Amino acid sequence: MKHLKAFLSKLLFLLFFLGAWVLCPGLSEGNQAMAAERSVLPFLPEEWQGNWIDTKSNDWIVGFFEPFAIYQSDFWAYESVKIVGRTADGKPVNATVTLTKDGRSVRFSMKQDKKGRLVLQPSSGKAMTCIKAGTQYPLYPKKDKAFFAEPTFRVDTATIIGYFHHWNAIPDMFVNSFKGNPFTVAVHNLVTGSEDKYMADIDSFGRFKLRFPLLNAQELYVDWGRLTSQAVMEPGDTLFLCADMLDMLPREEDGSMVGYRLRPKQVLFMGDNARINNELSRYKPTMWNASIRTSGLHATNTNQRESDNTFLNLKKKEHELRVAVLDSFLATYPAASTKFVEYYRNWEDWNVVRDLMQHRFSHFGTGDLRLDPAFLAYVREKMPVMEPWMLTMFREYQTFMRDWVDYHNSVYGNRGVNVTIDSLVAHLKRTGAYEDELEQSGDSILFLVKTINEADTSLQQSLFETNRDKFDRFYAHPVVKVGLADMIADATDAGDKGDSLLTCLPARALWWAHRYYGRLDQHHLPYSSWQLQRMREKVVYPDLVAQLEQMSAFYADIKNKGMTYEASLKNTEHLKEYTDAKALFDTLIAPYRGKVIYLDFWGTWCGPCKANMKLVKPLKEKLEGRNDIVFMYLANRSPEEDWKNVIAEMDLTGENVVHYRLPDNQQAMIERLFNVSKFPTYLLINKEGVVMDTDAKSPREGIETFKQITSMILYGTPTPPEGAAF
Repeated sequence: MKHLKAFLSKLLFLLFFLGAWVLCPGLSEGNQAMAAERSVLPFLPEEWQGNWIDTKSNDWIVGFFEPFAIYQSDFWAYESVKIVGRTADGKPVNATVTLTKDGRSVRFSMKQDKKGRLVLQPSSGKAMTCIKAGTQYPLYPKKDKAFFAEPTFRVDTATIIGYFHHWNAIPDMFVNSFKGNPFTVAVHNLVTGSEDKYMADIDSFGRFKLRFPLLNAQELYVDWGRLTSQAVMEPGDTLFLCADMLDMLPREEDGSMVGYRLRPKQVLFMGDNARINNELSRYKPTMWNASIRTSGLHATNTNQRESDNTFLNLKKKEHELRVAVLDSFLATYPAASTKFVEYYRNWEDWNVVRDLMQHRFSHFGTGDLRLDPAFLAYVREKMPVMEPWMLTMFREYQTFMRDWVDYHNSVYGNRGVNVTIDSLVAHLKRTGAYEDELEQSGDSILFLVKTINEADTSLQQSLFETNRDKFDRFYAHPVVKVGLADMIADATDAGDKGDSLLTCLPARALWWAHRYYGRLDQHHLPYSSWQLQRMREKVVYPDLVAQLEQMSAFYADIKNKGMTYEASLKNTEHLKEYTDAKALFDTLIAPYRGKVIYLDFWGTWCGPCKANMKLVKPLKEKLEGRNDIVFMYLANRSPEEDWKNVIAEMDLTGENVVHYRLPDNQQAMIERLFNVSKFPTYLLINKEGVVMDTDAKSPREGIETFKQITSMILYGTPTPPEGAAF
């Protein structure tokens, strides 16, 4: 069993990179040089090429490569390389290298000392004794107490320039997995809570340049899947990144993904905030070691119903182990920068309180949402003081903030919202919307309400029923619907615990940005003028406000544009008498016999559903021209206006697209028929109306979903026969 586990571990490691991989002995430590890119700059000794770090400042000063050099966070061209004197065996003694860029030039006089170090004398400034960069960046000798700039909450541009060394030495077997994608940086969007991805093409030498917007100091996910690195940048920064691609390749001696992650790799930074990023790169294998040491604790953490105390003790132990690893590293590195120390200490604390508050979801469905008092006390103890810089730095804070406030809202917040007709009319008057025919209708309703309230209690219900149509017409008026939504939102905001729980203005502004974005994402409708005013008052910071205004304007455009193909929205009034799920389902699909049906169970409230719906368009384009495929959607618990807005936004209409919004009881009947327990869920139905797959692939799975649907069309089965071509 032990040998089997070791074999499976290695197999999974190999599949991660290739899908199927034969070990390549040319990538072992001893033979790595054989696979290395042979890049010899004329006249400059090969041993002098590479990246050079000043032994005094510990800064990466220069990189010499062919056909360019790296200096001052950019690429420079060689103007000249001159060798001055040689030893008896022909090795250069001294050299002069002149670099040029944009009309500027710098000359380096250099020689190599007996320890293999390179002594660099620039044309201006002091001489520097440099060591060649290896797979571990050296520790800085002196403390740096500089800290991140005071947050302004204004967006500016950040720039990453980079070079993947040995880009053209990547073996053919790894080309697809390592060279198939652009350089990518993921930035946490502080309003939406999602990742904004920015990409840059990599040229034939392995060079790239990426500019992207950044608000305050933030951690970035850099080139996930290839480098899989974290970096920290501030608005206005220019950061140069260099990574050796041969170090990124798996080696036989790694043995497993654990071994791969623990092996140091050459990744180094130059420019703004270079020091903390070099420190993060140096600490990365140690951090992975901490993760591996604590991973065993999660073996028992699989039951969502486990007690608060059990989960708390697991997380306490994990946090203690991780902090002990950090403390041990800092004990060997007393000169660690203030930025690095504050970043990692706070990251560990935000990480544990984030995980703890996720445990609140284990109480859902139990009838008691309250967490144990000792559990909450530990969260408060470990929760860092909310200083502005960390509110935008850590993704973990954003998740914690949402769960912390939502927990208190669910346990201690308002249980309901009551809007009276008097308060609604007062709001309409205050916003200037109460005029003309609406004023006449409203005054009539106010009089009716007064009459009903003053009548004998035994007559009130009959009076209301007699005049129900008048009430229905009043509340159906578009202006009244907007005013009612305004008042419900105001009442909800008034009971929100965010303002009392979040102790500084930036924290409260970020919370309200999250809340107001949530309303856009839920309803897919623009803000009313009143909601827009309230949002500006709550969110405060101009760049956050501007992002929400742009989103609201987008939904206003969608609303004005309307539906491209109204016939895709199917009327279900004639189906209301159906009480048998099978009969109802057969009736729904009957008009599409002779066509394959790709059926989507979704809801306007479901984020993953809507994320997949955005990916349907390329799937439809691949199937364009076919008249034997229908995309059918069954919406779960989705208000009609929200339902229409989402469909219009996604532009999911057309002759081969049908949408049904059944009554809740009928939708539930069909979901029970097919054991739908998650959203989204996809079904594939053949041309005869037989359900062939109740767990079909999602639009997110791209080409595999296309193959599955095409196989249904051509062969009547979601699994194509051997040798089938698409």
